[in-house]
Amino acid sequence: MYNIKWIINKLFFLITLCCVLSLCCLVLSQLAIIVLRFVFDTGIVWLHDIVFYTFAIAILWSMVIYIQENFILRIDIIDKYANPIYQKYLKYFCYYGIILPFSLFLMWVSYDMMIRSVMIKEGSLLYGGLPIYWLKALLFVFPIQILLKLIIIVQENLR
Repeated sequence: MYNIKWIINKLFFLITLCCVLSLCCLVLSQLAIIVLRFVFDTGIVWLHDIVFYTFAIAILWSMVIYIQENFILRIDIIDKYANPIYQKYLKYFCYYGIILPFSLFLMWVSYDMMIRSVMIKEGSLLYGGLPIYWLKALLFVFPIQILLKLIIIVQENLR
């Protein structure tokens, strides 16, 4: 089981790196859009799509990073003054009562959307835009990443 945990942790390190790179790409492409618009009086459609896609990637992967760092789903008013046993049960409720059903529901909803989008190789609505099917596929991969992290959390809490 140690090897699986190591592999998943390396995967989350790559997700963190990709999230940082997507934010850098977001800033640079938005700067390019501003320069092209106000200096050269022109615009590029795929550059706008890059801003949209990198923002979506940053939002999805930052949620996974927050779960990895145990920053998400804390009720600070309750958690601050509670005893450790109550904090433990509150954390289990957040993992199993909120995150797990949300992940399973998102996988169930996004599966058909992803399959249809990949089969027709769905593109952007604007001429010259980037394909959108890989972004919809990311919506299906996102809850899988969360479930992998929950497996590690459960394994650590059972010790």
